[in-house]
Amino acid sequence: MEEDQELVMDLTILEKFIHLMILIVMDLIVLEILSMLEEVVGTRMYETKKEASLKTLEKKQSKVEEINTLLDQETLPALEKLKKEKFQLDSSNSQHDKDIEELRYSLTAKEAQYKESKYITKKLEQEN
Repeated sequence: MEEDQELVMDLTILEKFIHLMILIVMDLIVLEILSMLEEVVGTRMYETKKEASLKTLEKKQSKVEEINTLLDQETLPALEKLKKEKFQLDSSNSQHDKDIEELRYSLTAKEAQYKESKYITKKLEQEN
């Protein structure tokens, strides 16, 4: 009988041990499944963000191409035209500056001639 009681006790201990092992394995399985789910969710979230970023990048690239086309077709030709006009105006202004300088020189010469004529006229009047 004592052997039977020991056997029952051993079986009870074994039962408890097996039950504990089953709980541990189940916890491990649950943790592993949870980890796998987190990985899948994280990967999906990353993929979603990646796709959104790629769409944004495509839109930005399209805008850049549109701006480059606008620059090539409209802005740069207009800028070149304005540069040519500025060069022509600068050349014209330079010529005007030269003309003004010549006129000033001529005016100074004419004023000197006028003063000399006036002086001569006055001298002739005094002699007469």
